[in-house]
Amino acid sequence: MSTESSHYVDVGNLLIINKDPIEFKTDDNNQLNILTQNSTQYLFDKIWDLPRKVVQDATCALLPSTEYSLPREKPIPKPKEPTKWEKFAKEKGIVSIKKRSKKVWDETTKEWKPRYGYKRALKEGNETKDWLIEIPDKADPYKDYFAERSNNKKEQANKQEFQRLKNISRNEKNSQLSSKPLFNSKKMKINGNLEPLGSRQPIGLGSVEEKSKEQKGKFGNKRSKSSIDRQQHFEKKRKNFKGNFKSKYSKAGRAAQRKGGQRKN
Repeated sequence: MSTESSHYVDVGNLLIINKDPIEFKTDDNNQLNILTQNSTQYLFDKIWDLPRKVVQDATCALLPSTEYSLPREKPIPKPKEPTKWEKFAKEKGIVSIKKRSKKVWDETTKEWKPRYGYKRALKEGNETKDWLIEIPDKADPYKDYFAERSNNKKEQANKQEFQRLKNISRNEKNSQLSSKPLFNSKKMKINGNLEPLGSRQPIGLGSVEEKSKEQKGKFGNKRSKSSIDRQQHFEKKRKNFKGNFKSKYSKAGRAAQRKGGQRKN
């Protein structure tokens, strides 16, 4: 067992230094294990002698101040240079809103009140709850300054409401313009004349999407044709195919009836 004089103990850092010489002639690991066990037991004996405190059903020892200055693993970090915004805010005296407290001291009521919202503290220049308004020397003393202050407040609210409605109408116009169909720049025959495809022949966004997909090598499902396109499509198909039987209602059937009637006559 090591003696007390061979140990340096700093309970504040939970540090113990054993000054006993180590002999490596015998089993090295066994000797180191014995020294470590004895030093640890001596440190815990010193910790159990310290005053205790119960924190959340756990007994804790109150460590004293440190005695041994432990070396740092890394150098002390240098203070960060302030950014451009921090320099500008310091020059102008701008305080970050996040660092402000939620409540402020109201000098009129001598109470802590919220900075904003219901029952907030009075601000400088916005003393709406004051019963007295100072009149300048050159101002009209018979003018109702309380009514003027309330009217200015109402005008400001109306101005904000008008601006809000104006923004809504502008956003609606922009959405309507973006939803209009695109128009083709090619020409087509209208009544025998070549005319550019303008507002008469709108091209939906679906056809533009199909072309863009084809350029990328992706062929998706084609758009469904309208009722007019379908009718024209089937009419072209009927012209290409002739019926197997001549009906009296068809052109060939009527022509055969005329020939037969002429022969009978």
